[in-house]
Amino acid sequence: MALAYSTGPTVIRLVYKDFHSRVAVKDYVVPTSVWDPASDLLSALVTIRDNLVTAINAVTDALLINAFISIKQVEDTLSLPAVDCHVNEKASIVVALEAGEGKKATFQIPSPEDGIFVGASGPNYDVVDVEDATLNTLLDMFQTTGGQFTISDGETMADDTYPGKSGRRIFAKTGKKKVAA
Repeated sequence: MALAYSTGPTVIRLVYKDFHSRVAVKDYVVPTSVWDPASDLLSALVTIRDNLVTAINAVTDALLINAFISIKQVEDTLSLPAVDCHVNEKASIVVALEAGEGKKATFQIPSPEDGIFVGASGPNYDVVDVEDATLNTLLDMFQTTGGQFTISDGETMADDTYPGKSGRRIFAKTGKKKVAA
């Protein structure tokens, strides 16, 4: 699969772990002269990653615990979302898992659009509409049949018409410290 945005750097990130369980992260930039996101296939990048891991393993005593491929889209200017949104606001959705026996998991969406909630204001403002078509297009990607992703330790969502059973708008801590007055 070639990608339309070829301006960003492609990075292979390796995560090293030592004898004392300390972790180090190192990024390796793949120049477009070696792999061009606009024209090359992703499988070529996987081969480059595998070759790097093999070469690094031959010269390090650390354990490589993760190898990530990151294809970044770079913009010339900083742009922010057009709407007032916050990543600490989440739609927290309880979904049925394929494991059966009523097993459920929580699926969260950062900075959710207001359209996936039952009401635009009032008591239903924080209630997720589990029958919303755009929400279910996303959830279908995590279902057992036809899904491309897994959740909750490799499990998949049940193949229900509406895998989301309930949901609410929640707010996570941002980690920012308040400035004393």
